[in-house]
Amino acid sequence: MLFEDLQNILLENRLPEEFDVVLNHLQQDPLARVHLNALLTSEQPALVHGAMGIAFNLDPEWTVQTGEHLLQHPLEEVRLDFVGYLATFPDPKTTDLLLQALETDPSDEVRCAAVEALGKVAGMEAISEILEAIQQDETHHQSQNREGKTLIELGVQAIEDIQARQWITG
Repeated sequence: MLFEDLQNILLENRLPEEFDVVLNHLQQDPLARVHLNALLTSEQPALVHGAMGIAFNLDPEWTVQTGEHLLQHPLEEVRLDFVGYLATFPDPKTTDLLLQALETDPSDEVRCAAVEALGKVAGMEAISEILEAIQQDETHHQSQNREGKTLIELGVQAIEDIQARQWITG
């Protein structure tokens, strides 16, 4: 499979039908990461989104380690997609990338998604960093409200978890 074939599959939205074939080929292609990296830097959201899906299935750790440039992508939807993928892969680097998105992304949507993703991958351990980022971000009142709601949900979930453990062991 050539690089152009992979591009066409992604642009024509044929990935769902051909996902296993593409993934199998890329697992055996020594240039797979080179091809994926080229797609991940594309200006076309369909290419980037498809490449992210493939990359996370092919090698999630590599994707997280090399995906920092996706947080700087000019298109909000690409940054939002990347944050969504990060939410599925708990890793210290993931937490760092999500905190970076929370602290620096100009989009309220991306920052709110970063808070939600931090809740999934880091849980209560991320609360102090989330609070600090929210307090430093005085210019984005709408996102502060959504981020605050997410923190409340994390707190409620933590309390429910503690109560459930006490009920089981008590």
